[in-house]
Amino acid sequence: MKSQIFVIENDEKYALTLVDELSLEGYQVSLFYEGLRGFINTQEQHPDLVILSYELPNVSGLEVIRKLRASGGIAQIILTSTIANSQVCRLGLDAGANDYIAKPFAMAELLARVRARLRRAQYDGRLPILKFSDLTLDQTSRECHRRQELIPLTTREFELLNYFMQHPQIVLTRQQILRSVWGYTFEIASNIIDVYIFSLRRKLEAKHRSRLIHTVRGVGYMLSK
Repeated sequence: MKSQIFVIENDEKYALTLVDELSLEGYQVSLFYEGLRGFINTQEQHPDLVILSYELPNVSGLEVIRKLRASGGIAQIILTSTIANSQVCRLGLDAGANDYIAKPFAMAELLARVRARLRRAQYDGRLPILKFSDLTLDQTSRECHRRQELIPLTTREFELLNYFMQHPQIVLTRQQILRSVWGYTFEIASNIIDVYIFSLRRKLEAKHRSRLIHTVRGVGYMLSK
């Protein structure tokens, strides 16, 4: 079966060249010029690899990476950028990208990296199991355990807990949570976060287990002992 590759690139010249070259290599390729649209389709179609531009309008390449990883996406990600410096590379890799290549790049080099990432994906397609205190979260199977007991979570509860466990001991504002878990880029007049925090706490704290998600008044929430 052909490997499926998504290209998320707003530079038309690069985008069309990538699609042509990847198609000639035998890959199934889909093109998106805007980050949010690419993210939504990645959630629905689960490609094997994403070639993603750092410079995207509205929703940046870094934000797309964070959204993909926060939602449990395991696709290999190659970040591209016209900014050839170590800081952009570090930011991309820290956010969850698997590789980075600066523009302009030799197409032969990019294709070699694509082949390498797809081979690697066959061996380590699993994301790390996150651990905090007596809580574990398997990002691939989407299973949550506390003291070795399985805790069933809804899709949104999993995404919320996954975000907390990727940022332990850090105060997360309501705006950060809305943007990263719900995809909202603005504050909404709703208690949606409070409702899901309450539900998540109820499950995690059942059977007299200690509280791990704490309220930081006037700011947000934090995962801590």
